[in-house]
Amino acid sequence: MKISLDGIWESDYFLGDDQYFAWTSNGRVLNQMQRDCAGSSGFIMGKKVPSAMKGHIPGCDRTFLLENGLCEDPYYGRNLEHTGYCEQYSWAFRRTFSIPEEWKACRIRLDFARVDYYAMFYLNGVLLGEHANMSYGIGFDVTEYIEFEKENILCVVFRPAPTGLPNHKSDMPADFAKFHRTQIGFGWDWSRKFVPTGICDSVTLSAYRNVRLSDIYFQYDGSKAAVSLEAESRRDQTLPLKIELISESDGQSYSVLEKNITFSAGHNEFSLELPLPEPLHLWYPNHYGKAEVYTLQLTLDQTVEKRQVGFKTIKMVRNPDSPEGANNLTFNINGKDIFVRGVNYVPADLMLSRVNSGDYEHLILAAKATGVNMFRIWGGGVIEKDSFYDLCDRYGIMVWQEFMHACSQYPKDPEFLAVKEREGEAILRKLRNHVCITLYCGGNELLYYGEIADSPMLLKYGQLVKRFACNIPYHISSPERSRPGERPHGPWNYTSHGYWNKHFRLFASELGCNGTPDFDSLRRFIPEVEIENQCGQSLDYHFFIKRGAQSLFQPVGELFKTGTMKQVCDASMFIQSDSIQYIMEHYRRLAPEASGCMFWQYNEPCPTCSWNLIDYYGFPKMAMYGMKRASQPVLLSIADESWTVKDNVLKGEFFLTSDSGFSGTAGYKAMNVGGTVLFEREFSGEWEKGTHLLAGISENLPDGLVMIFFYLNGKYSGVRVYGVPDFKTAFELPATTLSAKINEGSVTLCNTGNAAAFCVKLGFENLPDKKIFFHDNYLFIPPGETREIEFSGDSGEAMLKISAWNIKPYTQKNKGGYIHKSIID
Repeated sequence: MKISLDGIWESDYFLGDDQYFAWTSNGRVLNQMQRDCAGSSGFIMGKKVPSAMKGHIPGCDRTFLLENGLCEDPYYGRNLEHTGYCEQYSWAFRRTFSIPEEWKACRIRLDFARVDYYAMFYLNGVLLGEHANMSYGIGFDVTEYIEFEKENILCVVFRPAPTGLPNHKSDMPADFAKFHRTQIGFGWDWSRKFVPTGICDSVTLSAYRNVRLSDIYFQYDGSKAAVSLEAESRRDQTLPLKIELISESDGQSYSVLEKNITFSAGHNEFSLELPLPEPLHLWYPNHYGKAEVYTLQLTLDQTVEKRQVGFKTIKMVRNPDSPEGANNLTFNINGKDIFVRGVNYVPADLMLSRVNSGDYEHLILAAKATGVNMFRIWGGGVIEKDSFYDLCDRYGIMVWQEFMHACSQYPKDPEFLAVKEREGEAILRKLRNHVCITLYCGGNELLYYGEIADSPMLLKYGQLVKRFACNIPYHISSPERSRPGERPHGPWNYTSHGYWNKHFRLFASELGCNGTPDFDSLRRFIPEVEIENQCGQSLDYHFFIKRGAQSLFQPVGELFKTGTMKQVCDASMFIQSDSIQYIMEHYRRLAPEASGCMFWQYNEPCPTCSWNLIDYYGFPKMAMYGMKRASQPVLLSIADESWTVKDNVLKGEFFLTSDSGFSGTAGYKAMNVGGTVLFEREFSGEWEKGTHLLAGISENLPDGLVMIFFYLNGKYSGVRVYGVPDFKTAFELPATTLSAKINEGSVTLCNTGNAAAFCVKLGFENLPDKKIFFHDNYLFIPPGETREIEFSGDSGEAMLKISAWNIKPYTQKNKGGYIHKSIID
């Protein structure tokens, strides 16, 4: 029996920063002062407080300000700085609730899935306890404090937000490292300081009459399955337990176990072997099979508990010819070696409370469609909400889960380590039933900042994984600097193809290239005057890097001739896309000696001009489609020195790479902007799993832009674009025309003009963010050719918007069969 306490709460802020720090020398007095401050206003006891704001929980200080119209969008311009005062005050949140009469004979629990950060919990004026950890929640038995005859008052009082500088040091712990919360909030090289206070996940009341299942752990070792249970019983008793495994594919129960269980009063632990479903469907990651999941359903004491589970074995296999001392870095799932097409996942919002299952589903489905089969949950982020892992289970995305540490060494005192042991256990208990979990890792780049591989904290995490999730491997840090093969991370900026040709890691867990967002997204968070002038403090604030190795302007200015900020964005995205595509192609060709490649970064917690493949608003950048082209199960690619051809002679090698073998024809066709075929070749045969050199290439190219299209069995399968000698003519191309037909779930585009259409972008106007995902975009279409582009989501009657570098943008009403031709001014 459960009741959600999510919904409308009240909030106000009290104790000021100067008062707070005046009392920090005495913790007891400090807590009392906080209580008195909120209590003297009547807030804890539920009295009317005129200044209180109403807002939604999950929520935080900033979301309450937004809901009450007391601040502007914090991500626009430099508005983030305008709410910094919030972090100097003690915030409190409260609500009232009633208890059903039928709960009178029950024991009652109150559970907070997550709070951020240092909280004191009051029920009807009674202090229940304190909690200062964002990585896991806290619960209380509140039976003796509950009122049945009147409304109950629940209040959570927070200390002012912790202050810590993003001062990454190698000789001592960084300021931010001492707090048990997401570290990205203290500022990073791609995110601004922003430390919200609030209840960032769900709040639940539950009741039980006789016994409560406090922990459920499903295990599968490749031959048998078992469930380990922990339960709290009110008395010595025997009760019937029913366990079912229900297939998500058809809803049928394929495994049932019924047994009478004898409980002792207090805490109980026991384990039961389960009959395996017949037939047994294994879980595979994206590209390698179906991600089959089951519902583990337990019925006990008239209460039903459910967990989503799957059947998977995981072991780490040694990479072929890897150096002595290297870790085993090939992921083997159910006996299959997996090549990881991965991305580094960061929090989807600096205000974690705002992230919901719909946000997660958009990001995860987009990743699946792109070919991603692994998320690395970066150690500077958060343990995500339950729905994130549920969706990764369902869509076949493996999860490399790091403990919450990044870019620092950490305190070694017994108190800190004791907290980390408790935190680590809680994280493992939360995640261990998820079939998507494939690796646990101590954290991000720890060995570059003074930690050592056998530091007490990292050793403790390894021990916890063996104890609480023994079927999942553990990795010390990413990268593991003390061993050869995966060090170092990076680079993360525009670099020539020739550089990448020499780049090798047994497993490349973090590398990439930065780029601006699409111009339409940029306009949503940068003031128009700065866009017009292509400079300004807001651009700098959002990491529009103008100098150094990560400069966005340097490759744009070197390779392109731009005038407007839109052209700068188009060029920057094009540069990032080519880099991402080439890197993934390169690592696919290196397999099996290299076993995976993960890009920094997939998403972003606020809008920026940085490394992400999909922007804050949920709109994929051009680079995401570059990754998709390089992630196909059968890949055609060209290894060359550069995508700019200085001497008009393209030299390279043409490869076919396959996950499981390919039979048929493979070829390429080179065209100029006018659609004239410059050269082409086709090969027939049967190719086994792996990479095969089909031919060398040495061809003369004319000045301008040249497209090389790839074909499998006569069907388009990808493109590479070359600038000869550069891309200075990219925004001076001859105009062309397109016709569009909107179908059910797809758009058919035909180039009806006399020139190739460059970077054709599709979108539906005025739809909510994350409503639609196009499975391909930023297209190159030769004259006379057609492309059919699928999309996910319901577009309704929205207008289709089509734009490209060399057509005039236009919109078209979404009616199937309606044809519209674009006209160039």
